[in-house]
Amino acid sequence: MIKKELTPDAVALRDRAIKDVIVIGVLAIAVFLISARFDVFDWIVSWVREHESLPFDEIFTVSIFLLFAGLVFVWRRRDELIDQIQKRERAESEKAALVPALEKALREVQALSELLPVCAWCKKIRDDDGVWNQLDVYLQKHTTIGVTHGICPDCAERMKRS
Repeated sequence: MIKKELTPDAVALRDRAIKDVIVIGVLAIAVFLISARFDVFDWIVSWVREHESLPFDEIFTVSIFLLFAGLVFVWRRRDELIDQIQKRERAESEKAALVPALEKALREVQALSELLPVCAWCKKIRDDDGVWNQLDVYLQKHTTIGVTHGICPDCAERMKRS
């Protein structure tokens, strides 16, 4: 599999998501180590029991809920960033596929928009190499135009007379 390079924006988004996850992980480890060292949970429980009239148990419950909500938020944000990166990569690959086709079309338009040297007598067209070609041959070489043959009314009338 060919590994594509990420755009600077995609790299920044990825790095920011990784940084968020690392910060939350470090904070979680720090809280765990502090609580293990100082037996914070027992201290909080005893302190809350002493101050039963204060709503600290609800605050503790809300803080735990906010911690989990924050983790869910970070995880969802990470998924959104990955989705954005994938969309940008698809758009860039589509753009890369379109550029050669558009450049070819531009060359064809430029070739057809220039003055064409046409023989005044036989109506052959001189190409860039100096070779004189029939009109239909020149168009088939330089464009995607298909040519069919027919007889115009003036030439049909001349053919009847001759």
